[in-house]
Amino acid sequence: QIPGENNFVIHGWRWHQLALLRELERVCKLSVSITTCSAKDIARLYSGVHFVVNDIWAPLNRIETQVFFPWLLQISSNSVKSLGLRQIQRQTLFKSAKVLESELNEWRQLSINARSESMCSAKLRNIQKRLQILSDYVDNETYSAEKYIIPFVASSVNEQAQRDCSAKVLRSMSIREQLICIGSMHEALNDSSANPVLKNAWNQELPAYVRLMLPSIKTILYNRRSQLVNTQTQKEQ
Repeated sequence: QIPGENNFVIHGWRWHQLALLRELERVCKLSVSITTCSAKDIARLYSGVHFVVNDIWAPLNRIETQVFFPWLLQISSNSVKSLGLRQIQRQTLFKSAKVLESELNEWRQLSINARSESMCSAKLRNIQKRLQILSDYVDNETYSAEKYIIPFVASSVNEQAQRDCSAKVLRSMSIREQLICIGSMHEALNDSSANPVLKNAWNQELPAYVRLMLPSIKTILYNRRSQLVNTQTQKEQ
């Protein structure tokens, strides 16, 4: 358990990171499952990466850049350098994901004739490797960030101020972003390996009306988008 964890109540940030880790793991599995350069398979891989990068990671990156880290920097000027470096590291990881997404987009637009078998094999291996490295880096950075930020906030900021920050984060998100991320968070927290502290926080703090609407939220929006990261097509399933 991380020191101060029980006094850190900005749960949405942690739920969002957990959701991102799960979706990255899923898209890594998707990339490994693809072995051909057919237009359909390359489009599937691009769509899966696009979903993770734009629907899950982009909102988290924007929240951290525009709300969370500026809020952290206001708490203590003594931590400006450390927090600034951590923010740069996290933004660099996101930019790397955007570069990979852009390369996949260009690749899927190539004509089938331009995809030689040798190029296909090498390209797929390269993408699989980079996705896995990216996922591992995000996993390590998530643990490192939580280990540093949670004790820092828990010892410096009262509960109400933390909840005010969470409310500001929610106001910064569109309804669509909130619904997709809630669906992804719920799936991540359903995993048996999920942190019990985060599971308990979800069960205690998710508003009752959201809990009642959750099945519909997931059916209408999250599940449709999430299918893009499935290792099998809907028809195959």
